[in-house]
Amino acid sequence: MQKGGAALREPPKIDALHDAAHHNLRAQFCRDRIILHVKIIAQVKEWTICYNPRMSQSYLTLDQARALYADADSAHDFDHILRVTKMAEHLARAEGADVQVARAAALLHDIARHAEDHGGEHLDHAEMSARDAQALLRQNGADENFSARVAEAIRSHRFRGTAQPQSLEAKILFDADKLDSLGAIGVARAYAVAGLTNQKLYSAPKENAVATRRQHNSSHTPVDEYHVKLKHLHARFYTATAQKIAAERHAYMTEFFERLTREVHGEW
Repeated sequence: MQKGGAALREPPKIDALHDAAHHNLRAQFCRDRIILHVKIIAQVKEWTICYNPRMSQSYLTLDQARALYADADSAHDFDHILRVTKMAEHLARAEGADVQVARAAALLHDIARHAEDHGGEHLDHAEMSARDAQALLRQNGADENFSARVAEAIRSHRFRGTAQPQSLEAKILFDADKLDSLGAIGVARAYAVAGLTNQKLYSAPKENAVATRRQHNSSHTPVDEYHVKLKHLHARFYTATAQKIAAERHAYMTEFFERLTREVHGEW
């Protein structure tokens, strides 16, 4: 039809309008899902420690690490590993170290301890753990530099070892591991070992007590452990952040064993 020489357009069909609206809604829905998916991935990365080897760049999952400590005693079990890992991450951030190297080293630092405990004094769990950790990380895709840095940190974390920490990450692992031997948790771990080896709760400090693995027998006590090792730990820390934490935990532990002595002797 024409009116005044101008052609009249037919009104758009209802179906066409419906299809356009549906298309727009679907496109918006897809965009919203993509945005939500990206946010979820970012949040998972923030929440998760070592969730995915390549995501975290530590080349190790928590499940992989946990399986390596199935036979550990309660003083050196995976709870100990998680505490050391959390502390190592804190120290690494505070001291400006490589968090990923510190995290991987903390998760793997005692993986050969069970072998040392049951294989004789000639074995060094720090050296063995370093070697095994390096092999595992390479297997999981880590390059030679990363795995070697982790191994170096693990190799020198032992209190009684001859290797001294050189890198900042090695010093952080040493500090994080030793902080778990001080304070309330240090007392708890000392008595966990005491129960494992049927030690007495208390004995007067022995003049011949020494800080070697031979002490882990029924004649050694947590009091001996405190005097030959634990009370000296606070002077061994490398990083300023750990030294501050160690001072507070050392004071708590000192007060505990002094009070224990008073109570054992009937003082009040």
